[in-house]
Amino acid sequence: MDLPDQETARVALLMDQEVDKRVLVALYRALNPYAIGGTNGAIHELERKFDSGDRQGIKNMMISLFVTVVMTDGSMMHQIRSKLAEQLNKPY
Repeated sequence: MDLPDQETARVALLMDQEVDKRVLVALYRALNPYAIGGTNGAIHELERKFDSGDRQGIKNMMISLFVTVVMTDGSMMHQIRSKLAEQLNKPY
């Protein structure tokens, strides 16, 4: 038997999870121009991983996407190289 407070907490948790899923999918679409319109199978895979609770799978997909975005953005790569060079040249 569910107490009213337990049911309220369960509904709140489900709503938070749905918002998290939508934010994750929106971020993926924003970073991946090929995912616009939902035609990319990666979005369905991301949703499936989220629904099944595969946090490591989600993490791996997002890391891969971020690496791809960084590698394809020349100005961002230049900034990263500059910061790495600064750190390597610092005396410790």
